[in-house]
Amino acid sequence: LGLCAFRNGHYGASLDCLSRLYDHSSHSTRIKELLAQGVSSNRYHERNHEKERLERMREYPYHMHMNLDMLEAVNLVSAMFAEIPNLAKHGKRKKISHAFRKYYDPYKKQEVTAPPESTRQIIMAASDALSNGDWLECYNHISNLRMWAIMPHSDEVKGNLKKQIQASALQMYLLMNGSTYVSIKSSFLCEMFSLTESSVHKVVSRMMLRNELLGAWDQPSGSIVMHNEDQSRLQQQTAALADKVAQHVEMNERLLDLRGSYYKQDYNRGKDSKSHNQDRRGHHHHHHH
Repeated sequence: LGLCAFRNGHYGASLDCLSRLYDHSSHSTRIKELLAQGVSSNRYHERNHEKERLERMREYPYHMHMNLDMLEAVNLVSAMFAEIPNLAKHGKRKKISHAFRKYYDPYKKQEVTAPPESTRQIIMAASDALSNGDWLECYNHISNLRMWAIMPHSDEVKGNLKKQIQASALQMYLLMNGSTYVSIKSSFLCEMFSLTESSVHKVVSRMMLRNELLGAWDQPSGSIVMHNEDQSRLQQQTAALADKVAQHVEMNERLLDLRGSYYKQDYNRGKDSKSHNQDRRGHHHHHHH
């Protein structure tokens, strides 16, 4: 399903399907096992011949095996479209794809990056280009992936992918630079990202709805007129404050969970210890605020 969603340009759905596989296990032998394309490796304990025989019976025949390089590439490319804007908006706090971030965070820390060779490196280089709003470099990297040789309808899939890369690069460009403009002509963006007027309109309008871009369309001139800087600074501060509050709430909930389990143990030790704890808990909670 994940591969099918990807081929049809539904990258979010593709990520939903594949992240279940990749976010919990990155080891290829484990993934082979989960896909019934290999038998679990029994390096650490006695081989159980009966169990192995059953596993072999469940294994898929070879001609039905999925290519693991392609599966991982599809997972990471789908994750790129979700994570790159997410990182620009929320920083490293919020993780959407653990598999993607496991490779991307260290990749960004490197001082010098060699030309990418492996599938993972190629996708990390593409993601880096996307984060700078450079759609062409991103697309060129993705075009170098080995999977295109075995991907069904590869030209069509690449065509969809190119459109998504252009739209995401436009989103990244506006996330980073939007507030530095007084107004931006739609035709300028069309040219820069090789997109049609309607595609640009769709991306920009969606960003306005999500408050990622503080501006409005000026229909007669075909421009986006940006709202003034002060308001956006206020909005940034408000957003930062909301984040802090959310963190505090989360921390309090965690503390309450911890205490909750602590009281369960104490509950059977008699009423006086319970009321004593009750009191202490109130005190702590107040203190935390």
